Amino acid sequence: DRAAVHAAHAAAAVRPRGMSRNQRIGIIGAAALVAALLAFGWYAWAQKAREAATTQDETPVAAVELPARSIAVLAFEDRGGSTGTDVLAEGIPESVLHQLGLMRGLTVIARGSSFAFKGRHEDMRVIGRKLNVRYLLEGSVQSSGDRLRVTSSLVDAQTGASVWSGQFDPQPQNVFAMQDEIALEVARALQLTLEAINDPTTGARSGATENYDAYFEFLRGRALLASVRVADLPAAVSALTSAIRQDPKFASAYVLLARARIALAEQRPAAELQVGFPKEVETAMGLLNTALELNPQSGEAYVERGYLKLYFDVAAADADLRRGIDLAPNYARGYEGLAAVMFQSVARRREALEMIEKARRLDPLELRLDVIKATYLAWGPGDMAQAAQVAESVLERDPLYVPALVRLADVRWCGEGKSAESVALAEQAVALDPGNETAWRHLSMSYLSVGEPAAAEAALTHVADNPAMGKLVLDLYKDDWRGAGEAAYTLLAAGPSYRQIEPHIALAIRRHARVTGDYHRAIAALEKWTSVSWDGDEPVIEEQLGMGVSIAALGDMLMASGQKERGRALLEELLADTAVQISRYGRGEVWLNDSRAIASALLGKADNAVAMLQRQEKLGFGYHHWRVTLEDDPAFDSLRGRGDFQALVADARVNEERERKQFLKMRADGQVPKRS
Repeated sequence: DRAAVHAAHAAAAVRPRGMSRNQRIGIIGAAALVAALLAFGWYAWAQKAREAATTQDETPVAAVELPARSIAVLAFEDRGGSTGTDVLAEGIPESVLHQLGLMRGLTVIARGSSFAFKGRHEDMRVIGRKLNVRYLLEGSVQSSGDRLRVTSSLVDAQTGASVWSGQFDPQPQNVFAMQDEIALEVARALQLTLEAINDPTTGARSGATENYDAYFEFLRGRALLASVRVADLPAAVSALTSAIRQDPKFASAYVLLARARIALAEQRPAAELQVGFPKEVETAMGLLNTALELNPQSGEAYVERGYLKLYFDVAAADADLRRGIDLAPNYARGYEGLAAVMFQSVARRREALEMIEKARRLDPLELRLDVIKATYLAWGPGDMAQAAQVAESVLERDPLYVPALVRLADVRWCGEGKSAESVALAEQAVALDPGNETAWRHLSMSYLSVGEPAAAEAALTHVADNPAMGKLVLDLYKDDWRGAGEAAYTLLAAGPSYRQIEPHIALAIRRHARVTGDYHRAIAALEKWTSVSWDGDEPVIEEQLGMGVSIAALGDMLMASGQKERGRALLEELLADTAVQISRYGRGEVWLNDSRAIASALLGKADNAVAMLQRQEKLGFGYHHWRVTLEDDPAFDSLRGRGDFQALVADARVNEERERKQFLKMRADGQVPKRS
């Protein structure tokens, strides 16, 4: 009962409660899709630290008019004097940044981008143009005896002139009032409203602490969480837990602890995630609800809770994220989360791209947001060329950024038919991040596309859901229909949707049914997977985020089992649905042409089927799994005598041979390792 589920979530939003069994199952069922949209937020934890590899273009940008009501707060310079000034040099400006971010009408650049210039001593006018902001706040922190010396200055990045400067000598326990004073002085210098800071119900202080030890532990935990090192996550959880222990009313610490615990939980092996992750979500939800009880105006808490709700209640996630953005209008993470909500609806994927652009404007140097944009471009409108361009631009800035390597490998493989280059990119990714299962999956599929099944099998040993996934793709490669079908059923029973290998699963089930004669099992599994339902004899197709191949497979199985009219009705509805997705919502046809070709062929529309396959080849999309479609799909048996179909097969073979030749040269040159 959907209403009952929503009511349960509404109750859970008031205060921490246990999750029902259905909610736990929902979290696991949605994990694959949410990971595809949000995993980039935690991808960076599993890669090498990138600091040494990050390079920026030092060439000054041509003078342009900078937006007047915009500011970036840079990391302060640590001038030493005692232990902990390095933490304060980031903590103080970040607190000021947070307070300024509450002011409506002022654009405040996110920490990830503004702190990227730490220790680089660039011209302030250059930094302003790189961040596209008019004003920059800089400063320094030094310890002298039992006092701190903090200097701060506001610079006009258009001219390089100083607008305001101040020096403060607080005792550590008075650092909180000093942060407020800096924000107030900056607001006055910019002639902005002071209501956001002066009003205790909306200001940052209502979610903060007056306990210096708790504050210091919070800053330490926040720095560890932002370090892009998996090894730092346990220490981050420990520091934030300590902050709460020292001040149980420290709302902001609860928010950050929830995020840190989820980040740590996501590093567990897939088998452990099935059991442990729902419990971690429940714990994190309780932390966030506590934060909101302590500070009902915490935009960050609403945003983090929205991220969690994405796993099991998209509508509730949307509401929390919008409330978070309303309270914290400069919080880039909120717009990023809202983009993920929108992307889960085919009809709103254009909006998702617009929303991720808002996040990028607030955090212009955050590479993760560019990779998400590339993902949305590829999986939304199917714009593989632009997706590749965005991923390439990320790698120009940071050649060791694993998420960009993985995304570009995916585009090269499935979007451009460049399997050899995909192997090289995926090999780079797994060398940098041996625990990245997504990279290993891409590597295995790319190896199959260059005719290296032994190397593909070796790569799959690094994937937690091996042997089922490995058995599926390898048995398909060997035309072992029984083995491939059983592996497909095992994968579907495990829960995640595996949309990227949807054609492989669908083909395996159909071939298995034809060999065994067990069409009932195939129909039951496919109906559950696709969520297709029936209104009498009329099929009802829910909004599809996949490729439609699984629905075409269901239509095939219905017809093969003797339910010809039902099968034909479903296939006709699939063709109508995919046409709407493409024409009305801008869904990329590359993701739907295979299902349209299968449906057309099964309906006896041979010319339409060939036209769809020709379109895929022209777009460069059909080469990566041509054996699964052109060679092995029984729907195309009636087309195999046609010259135009044979030409498609011949072109696919030529591409495969070309890619294999290039791969062998790359391996001989030492560009890729030998695997077996």
